Formats: sequence, C-alpha cells, structure tokens
Amino acid sequence: QGMRTLRNLAEVDAVTAIKQGASRAVGTAGTTPFASTLDLMVDVRKILADNGAPLADLQLCMDTSAGANLRKLGIIQQAYQAGSDAERRTGNLLRQFGFNLRESAGITAHTKGTGASYVTSGSTAAGVRDIALVTGTGTVLAGDVVTFAADSANKYVVNTGVAAAGTITLGRPGARVTIATANAMTVGNTYTPNLAFERNAVVGIMRPPLMPANPTMQMQAISDQMGMTYLLVQIAQYGMLTWELHLAWGFKVTQGEHVALVMG
Repeated sequence: QGMRTLRNLAEVDAVTAIKQGASRAVGTAGTTPFASTLDLMVDVRKILADNGAPLADLQLCMDTSAGANLRKLGIIQQAYQAGSDAERRTGNLLRQFGFNLRESAGITAHTKGTGASYVTSGSTAAGVRDIALVTGTGTVLAGDVVTFAADSANKYVVNTGVAAAGTITLGRPGARVTIATANAMTVGNTYTPNLAFERNAVVGIMRPPLMPANPTMQMQAISDQMGMTYLLVQIAQYGMLTWELHLAWGFKVTQGEHVALVMG
C-alpha cells in the first residue's frame, strides 16, 4: 500500500508536468471525448505529425471517463468491427492509429486561470513562443489553453503563465501564424487533459532518496514488481520502532513539440 500511494502521488505530478509542457490541444473543454467516434485521436495525431514527432512509439493516456466512452463504441465492442473480441473480453484497449492506449486515475481537471480581456502587444511572427499581453486582468496559468482572434484554427497550451499583464510562453513550436498587435486572446474553459505524446518527449526520474547516516536508523532499498526502487527506513525511537517508505521523483517535458492534449 505504501508503494502504491507513492506511485499514485508521482503519477499526479507526471500528469501535471506533461500537461504544462504540451504544444497544442484538440477537443472541447468540459465534453468527454470519444463519445461517438475516434476522430479526436486522428486530430491529435495530426498535431504530433505536423510538429515532427516520431510516430513509432505514440502514447495516449486518458482519464477513466474517456476510457469508458471508448469501450462503449461499437468499433471496440463489436468483434466484426474490431477484428476480434479481445478488447471486449479483457477490457484492455489495443493500439489505435499508432497510439498505445492507457488510462490514469491521476488525471484530474485543470482549472483555468481568471485572465480576461487580454490583447497582444506587438505583432508576433509564426514560430514565436513568447506572447506579450496588455490591457486585461487576472491570471493565465501554465496548462491553460488559449486562442487568438487571428488564429481560430489552433488551441495553444500555455507553458508559462502570468498573474497580470506580461509575457506568456506557448508550447513549442509556438504560434502557427502571424498574430497581429492588439489581437484578442481568450482563455479556454476548465478541462480534463488527456495526454498524447511520443514516449521520448517526457523524462521521468524515480529513485530512492539520499538520507544521511544516523545510528538510530537502518535503511534498505527494496523494489516492487515493476522494478521501481524505494528506500525502507527503520527508525529506533523511545520504546518503539517505526518504518517509513521513501521515493524521490521528478518529471519534465523535454520535447514539447511531441506532446499534445485531447481536452475533455
């Protein structure tokens, strides 16, 4: 149970890091995807392909609501459409459009910032990530999905936000078209992030932490069935022994062009 608790905490941090490092998004905030078709899977694959992502090891990690919608589709349930009844029998989703399909209970809703009425300050050429904002008020948060009046085709993920007028940073590769000065920006609604990415775009480190030697403590590295290693610490106290389990972790998107979101 201690191992599972630590893994779950690390999973939440991994989801946050991937969401905040993404490039662009598809889908409708507040509407769980895959209710009737797999089209959004095709749309997010197009973003990754346009951004130059390798397509050999694509991952789509969904929240459980999106996963439930997917399993209700006839193309999954009906053996004559799916090619076999394996998915219906086991509940395990097979590859679709090159994506390995996974689910995470650690995916939760991203609550949007309070930013409103912001407009751009100065013209921004295609490919630029840093967008200066003026006039408006409120916060623009990392992970917010924004659109610009000059570019209705793209939904950009903010990698670095602001608490007042200032400069936000969009996910790589940045703006897809020229955004003129005084162009209105809209912060999208609260959404649930389903994560589409090429595996090598995200780096994660999970290991036992270093702790200084202490005569009252005995330490031993132990591993779970997935090969993850933890530090088990036995601490001698007055009239008792206590045990603690430790794990250190960190996650970062190193290739934002190869990460995109399906909003739900």
